[in-house]
Amino acid sequence: VFLAPAIRIVPPADPRPLNREARALALGRYPWLVVSSPNVVRHLFDALARAGADARALAGVRVVAIGPATAGALEARGVRADLVPVRNTSAGLVSLLRPRRRELAGRALLLPRSDLAPPELPEALRALGARVVTVKAYRTAAEPLQPAVVEALREGRLDAVLFSSASTVRNFAEACRRARVAPGRARRVSIGPETSRAIRSAGWRVSAEASPHTLDGLVGALKSALTRTAGSR
Repeated sequence: VFLAPAIRIVPPADPRPLNREARALALGRYPWLVVSSPNVVRHLFDALARAGADARALAGVRVVAIGPATAGALEARGVRADLVPVRNTSAGLVSLLRPRRRELAGRALLLPRSDLAPPELPEALRALGARVVTVKAYRTAAEPLQPAVVEALREGRLDAVLFSSASTVRNFAEACRRARVAPGRARRVSIGPETSRAIRSAGWRVSAEASPHTLDGLVGALKSALTRTAGSR
């Protein structure tokens, strides 16, 4: 296994908007909170701490977690998610909330997210009637490829490359371009639909997509990709 960090998670360039919305959340101004990743959990709770608040600030808030990893990160902070979609995607979240349109109508919903998050989710939530406020909880910075990874790519020694997010794909593709290397015949394995779209946008073929869209699902997809044809390495 070659570890190839393609992104580094760092705080927002301007922390004031997140601090402001964390204070508003602590004051009860948001009856709904949608948390999209464990990274959001970490940075949101850091902002709550700066506001002098903790998990008790979420008492009475309907908390929605996209995926079991995010739900687990919340539980580690003392918060149990009210809703977790079966499909760990934005589309799965919207399907889960669609029958709750009356509960959402006109209600303020806080959606902290990455600086690279696409606009489709807040647009879909607004279409359900919620008053959605988005705020940057963190940003992703690109990381160059490690020398051992560049060498393995150059020599064609990788059987597969696993991608856990769309931003990882974009930064890995850019790092490959700068290092003048490419995945070659290595299988490209994706954790979910948005990541698969990013792989295709990079000009690569998706060998397998995880189902469910979790790290365990990603490992299962890898096994499928490597054993699909007889004689695979």
